Amino acid sequence: FATGVPVIAFASGGVPEVVDHGRTGFLVGSVEQMAAVAISLLSDESALRAVASAARKTWEARFTAERYQSLLLEAVEAAARYGA
Repeated sequence: FATGVPVIAFASGGVPEVVDHGRTGFLVGSVEQMAAVAISLLSDESALRAVASAARKTWEARFTAERYQSLLLEAVEAAARYGA
């Protein structure tokens, strides 16, 4: 996401919670599907750029150190209010 490269990953574990299929990357069920998606993206530069851009924007909104710092600060402040 951070590098602006579309993600092609297996739809398992926590990956589907992060990758929005068709928008920020692609979720696949087999190596063959992974290869097909990669070939498709390499042959369609506009689709490649659109997915890469959406992935980068998602990273900026959800996964930067600043975002985690903000979420942690909110949690600490909420805990302090609850305990006060």
